[in-house]
Amino acid sequence: MPLTGILAAAPLDRLLGFGGLLAFIGLAFGLATANGAFANLGPASLNVPWWWIGLGLCLLVLAGRHC
Repeated sequence: MPLTGILAAAPLDRLLGFGGLLAFIGLAFGLATANGAFANLGPASLNVPWWWIGLGLCLLVLAGRHC
């Protein structure tokens, strides 16, 4: 096969794989919701100080700049 055909097919393959993953996740969560898997969940609480979250976001931004 020519290299251009291979290079053109790779992003399409990744896109279709990601679409299949999203479809599977949607189906799984839909079936779980229909069967009452989330009925007993209460409100979620994040017991982390806000400055920890800010520090983590800063580190992610800095790590992304150096890649």
